[in-house]
Amino acid sequence: VDSTAKVGSVLTAYNVSNTAAVRRGSVVWAKVGTCRWWPAKVLRVSRTRKDVNVIFFGTYNTAEVQFEQIMPFEARLDWCKIQTGKGATRFKIAVEEAEEARSDTALNTAGATSDSNESPGEEGESGVSDEVAR
Repeated sequence: VDSTAKVGSVLTAYNVSNTAAVRRGSVVWAKVGTCRWWPAKVLRVSRTRKDVNVIFFGTYNTAEVQFEQIMPFEARLDWCKIQTGKGATRFKIAVEEAEEARSDTALNTAGATSDSNESPGEEGESGVSDEVAR
């Protein structure tokens, strides 16, 4: 049984019912072409919700990815343990960065106050925080 086919069908079902869960700043899994699924951060979601601009953790490459080729990071935490094959070291680093970004997002959300002067757009023109842009 091809696991990619299973993931694709699960992903399509996920996207049809939960598209609102993916927004700017979300930590996701993204896939481009024949490359493996890779941890990424959403920089922009198109108005039509057909594609998403992401930056990949560990490589810092950006790409426009079709909405069907992304899923929330939490949806496949089991993939974090897969560290074999070509690029295993870079993948491990990418996963660690994604987990750190997830933790930072959770802390920022929990600690948000109504008197904060910082707006969501103040990360810079690219939408990449200092933690991701290292």
